[in-house]
Amino acid sequence: MTTETLQISPVPVTEVAESAIAEVTEVVLEHEVDLVAVADSALDGAGVVLELAGTAPKPTTEVENDKVLRMPSHYEHIITTEAANPAMAELAWRIHAEGYHTMGFVHKTAIAMDGALTTDIDKARGDNVEYFLAINDVQEIDAASLRKVHIPEGGDYTDLPAYKLCEPQLSEPGKQLLADLSEDGHDIIEIGALARTASASPYAVHELFRNIVHGSAGKNEAWLFSIVSTTFDSLASSFGKDSFIVLGEDTPIVDDRVSNGVKLRPAVLIPDLFIDNVLAQYEAATNRVQRHKLLRTFMFFTEGLEDNELSEHAAQARAMIATASVPAESA
Repeated sequence: MTTETLQISPVPVTEVAESAIAEVTEVVLEHEVDLVAVADSALDGAGVVLELAGTAPKPTTEVENDKVLRMPSHYEHIITTEAANPAMAELAWRIHAEGYHTMGFVHKTAIAMDGALTTDIDKARGDNVEYFLAINDVQEIDAASLRKVHIPEGGDYTDLPAYKLCEPQLSEPGKQLLADLSEDGHDIIEIGALARTASASPYAVHELFRNIVHGSAGKNEAWLFSIVSTTFDSLASSFGKDSFIVLGEDTPIVDDRVSNGVKLRPAVLIPDLFIDNVLAQYEAATNRVQRHKLLRTFMFFTEGLEDNELSEHAAQARAMIATASVPAESA
């Protein structure tokens, strides 16, 4: 077996900083309030500046050093259902509402007296819904949540809220892909209500997503999204656009309680292939800023996994990157 050599180029601080500033400026000027994208852009720029400031380690003969920012976790992760812990499910509803309002997706009129979105907007509830929360163990206002919506008993994937909502905009190839995945035995699960509180770090969302990727390993799941298009663009920027398969056109939401221009993008992600897809996109990328984002994503999502939980190629790549990120000791 031949081992591919990874070519990891150091990212110039000025290039990344200028890119981060440009992204933030564009969002502000166009008045598109996508705080996740803004925060992620700023985090990327700040991370590179912190990592590469000072004396950069000398490159090795095969892999140039490109350090990866690692942040300690301060979050308690909770997985529950409405029956097991009604109070925690209600907290997830409120996080969802606060996040969507903060990001400018909905108006206050969409939020009920209990602080959650009204039930005719937030349909992803019930016995077939798992709630995932990340709550800062020091500062509880720093929290995020998402949901896994399973096929209801006696139903199929067409009964999922995301499918029902986006079905008119699904392409024929998109519909066929879902049918093929179901026929092949994939467990099609809707991923929804991804949000964080106004005071939360983007890291809370990243940790949640990493945890569900790790938790799905070997379960043959296929994740169905109907995700706000601007949030999709932000995730695709970090995870790589090829990590998702778009199933059709964006679905507009016609509701006075929802902000003008909000559209939902139907897409599928296969979690068992996610890490290898990120690595493949990193290896193929030519833009330095995008390469750095994909590198960080790859290292972040492999953190906590043993080599035998990764593909052989991913394990080898991680080892090479980690080795290159450690400065050689002085002779």
